[in-house]
Amino acid sequence: MTAKATARLFDIPLLRLDVGRLLGKYVGESEANLRDALKLAETISPCVLWIDEIEKAFAGVGQNIGASDITTRLFGQFLTWMQEKENTVFTIATANDISSIPAEFLRKGRFDEIFFVDLPNENERKKYI
Repeated sequence: MTAKATARLFDIPLLRLDVGRLLGKYVGESEANLRDALKLAETISPCVLWIDEIEKAFAGVGQNIGASDITTRLFGQFLTWMQEKENTVFTIATANDISSIPAEFLRKGRFDEIFFVDLPNENERKKYI
């Protein structure tokens, strides 16, 4: 909802990047798919690029086990793009467990802010029923 609200507030398009759909069966296909998706976002810019459950998209990266070579390469390519992009693409990601997100994501120039959104409390739930 935050990504949608941000896009609406700035009156710019909202794009959803589904990292799982980038994966291809041929060598280099996944990386080419990511390049194409990021190029599209830059072409449309200014825009909001939303990645849902980013910790699952890059699961195991930066740990001794878990990540495939493809996921690691996609992660590196995405980090480079975030650091060096020249167009106005606001990147917003959601995560259920930020403890599994690699520290490289949180460096300045990539994801600068982290916001915690909890479930509504009992009074808040009653207010909107």
